[in-house]
Amino acid sequence: MAGGMRCAARRGARRRARAQAHEAAERFNPGWLEDEGEAAVLEALGARVTPLCRQPGRLVLTPSRLYFQPFNVASSQPTQVFPLDQARSRALGYGRLGSATL
Repeated sequence: MAGGMRCAARRGARRRARAQAHEAAERFNPGWLEDEGEAAVLEALGARVTPLCRQPGRLVLTPSRLYFQPFNVASSQPTQVFPLDQARSRALGYGRLGSATL
């Protein structure tokens, strides 16, 4: 029984390593930027977290917007766009903790 559990744990670790390697290699599609002259300031791995799920993806920050491109595109919108001026006003409305959640 213990040998089977170790084997399953190794398979799970290999699966997680493959997923992490895939996610690290996946890049944001610059064609989804809203303005032609817009350029990425930061690109990083991230996740959109809701009460029922965690959706991994790629975050891109530009001087005017925050973009989220999920790895598993299962919607009609391949990216979600959050204008920074709206994010700032939302963060002010939620207090100190709100600035960490968009």
